[in-house]
Amino acid sequence: MPLAPLDDKGTHLWYEDSGIPWACPRYTTLVLIHGGVFHGAIFKPLVPYALQRGIRLVMLNLRDYPGSTPYSWSELTALGSASLDKQRSVLRQRGLEIAAFLCWYIQNENVPMAPSPHEYHSGGGGGVALLAWSWGTAIAMSFLSQSATLPQQDRWRLGSYLRSLILLDSSSHALGVPRKVVSGFYHPLFDARISDRDKGRAFERWVTAHYAHRIPEGVAFPEATVDEVRARLVHYPSTDSSPEHLSSAERMLYHEHDKVVEPEVAERSQLSYMGMDEAVYREVLQTAMWDASAWQRLRITLVWCDKSVAEAVLAACHFAQQVQQWPKDARKVEFVRFRGANHMPHWNEPERTMDLISKLIY
Repeated sequence: MPLAPLDDKGTHLWYEDSGIPWACPRYTTLVLIHGGVFHGAIFKPLVPYALQRGIRLVMLNLRDYPGSTPYSWSELTALGSASLDKQRSVLRQRGLEIAAFLCWYIQNENVPMAPSPHEYHSGGGGGVALLAWSWGTAIAMSFLSQSATLPQQDRWRLGSYLRSLILLDSSSHALGVPRKVVSGFYHPLFDARISDRDKGRAFERWVTAHYAHRIPEGVAFPEATVDEVRARLVHYPSTDSSPEHLSSAERMLYHEHDKVVEPEVAERSQLSYMGMDEAVYREVLQTAMWDASAWQRLRITLVWCDKSVAEAVLAACHFAQQVQQWPKDARKVEFVRFRGANHMPHWNEPERTMDLISKLIY
């Protein structure tokens, strides 16, 4: 079982590795960070299409997910605490775990370095890209917020390898979006009628459905305003019964579902992450994005899926507006609309998704 050690206390992350693409010595490594409830195996449909494009996939399982170290009692207590300092500490630790994994993996696997600056975006392979999906964006932001404070050797090593960060259909709180911005739209994890034990299953159905939002073809972010986009969003999934419009969870075979989902994590820890103070998430995001002094060549792209849940679409729009107001020396963010995609394009349309990802990496 592939386990990556994170510290001298026995903490580890479980991961799956596609292996090196055939006849491609200067491949690019793409590390995938999953969202809530669904773990790293949700990315498996991407593997053959990634290898065809000279990309090696590494699919992580975060803490508290199958194979990785569960949270200790003290960690769960801190996670559920109302103390902002404890919440900050929890997110900081998640970011340090990603940094530790990347440093270990780069050394252990002899990963090819990123291209030199003059050939950086000319299609050359090598280096490491990071993709965070959904709630995984919070983990990616926690990692990036450590860029200026890591030990010098780790900071240099990661700076020599990191080339791209893709935020795929991010959740709202991970982008520091105030809850009032996305209020009024249904979310099963906040539905008091659903028991904590059943919220994981309800979340699966809700988040993987298709939503027929009325967003015109030419609309892009940040040009569209939050109010304009809100007026065109729908609350409930499409009623189209054709197979391609079923929720991703409904389309999964029984044996597939059990291999990609950890529904118990909703009650165990995910609800606590959702309950963290929005100001803490906003602080993490600002630390990550407002200081571009470390890893200056890192390309950052937010991909928003226009058939996803309303919260994700509105969050991307609000985030794009906020980016326009950032300090002039902050990191730059590109926004890409993924047309016709719901919240889980890597499962529903792996080849089309990998086509898009490869363009954003290179």
